[in-house]
Formats: sequence, C-alpha cells, structure tokens
Amino acid sequence: PRDLKAALQDDLPLDKRAGGFTRAGYDAALDEARALQKDGRSAVAALETRYAALAETKVRIKHNNFLGFFIETSQAHGERLLKPPYNATFVHRQTLAGAERFSTAALSDLEAKIATAADRALALELSIFDRLTAAVLAAAPDIQAAAGALAVLDVTAALATLAVAEAWTRPEVDGSLAFVVEGGRHPVVEQAL
Repeated sequence: PRDLKAALQDDLPLDKRAGGFTRAGYDAALDEARALQKDGRSAVAALETRYAALAETKVRIKHNNFLGFFIETSQAHGERLLKPPYNATFVHRQTLAGAERFSTAALSDLEAKIATAADRALALELSIFDRLTAAVLAAAPDIQAAAGALAVLDVTAALATLAVAEAWTRPEVDGSLAFVVEGGRHPVVEQAL
C-alpha cells in the first residue's frame, strides 16, 4: 500500500484496460515501452547515427511494408558493407540500381519492439495493477481496522461539535433505578420545531 502513491497517477482512468494509470518513472520497462510507442522515430534516428559511425559512411534507415525497417546506402558504400568486418553486423537484404539495402539484428529487434510497444505497455500496466491489488488485499484487515477507528472518531467529533453548538449537556447516570429528567429536550424534535 505504500507503493500506491509512487505507482499511481494523480488522475486515474475509469477503466484499467485503458492503461495510463501508472506514474512515469515507476517501472523502467513500462517507460521504455511508452517511449517507443510515442516516439519510435527518435530510437530509429539514434540507431541510424550509430550505424553511420560504424559503417564510416552515410546510411539511412527507411521503412516499407515489404521489408519493414532497413538500412540503405549507395551502391559503392554497400559493396564495402558486404565484406569483413562490416558483414558481421550488416546483413544484405536487397540490391537496387544505385543502392544497397541491409538489416541488422538490433534493427530487427527495434522494429519488433516498436510494433508491440502499445501492447507491451498495457500488459506491463495490468501486471502492475494486479500486483498492487494483491498488496492492498493482503493489507485489508489493517485498512478495515483503520477505517473503523476513523469512523468512530468522525462520529464522536461530529456529535461533540453539535453538542457544543446546541448547548447540550450530558445526563448523569448512576446505579439507581431513578429516572428524572429536568429541562430535557429531544434533539430531533427540537430541530423539527
């Protein structure tokens, strides 16, 4: 239960299946999935910069429906990437007039992560929700005891405030069987009159 404040957003959605109830920074894997979901282009751009430095030439990461993500470079530079040590990283995919297309294991992994980012983010959030629910249920007896104590305090404080405002007095109760009421008033009837 202490984890709830750290885990939950200030404004929560009505339906857990909508996601978006977990605070940023609570779970690193969830933050990564959300970042890829929102801005996969920046991850692709970072990888493109890394590959340009590794290949020592200009490369572009592009996407089409047939190949998915791929690395494209000029024919002259592509010939170099077909040879060691570059061919250990760059896997040839396609030759075009004036261009060569390659792929890498990291690019394929990134493509899969981007494609499944929304589903992964929701699955992670639902897992967090289940874990938090289990923790609250485990603490249910303590929560119920605290709620009961607060209820008693609330009723007692409200009656004390009303007694002072309406000038009520406490009756004297002793062990005898005598029943004497002097200047008695019924609070509900008095309010009705």
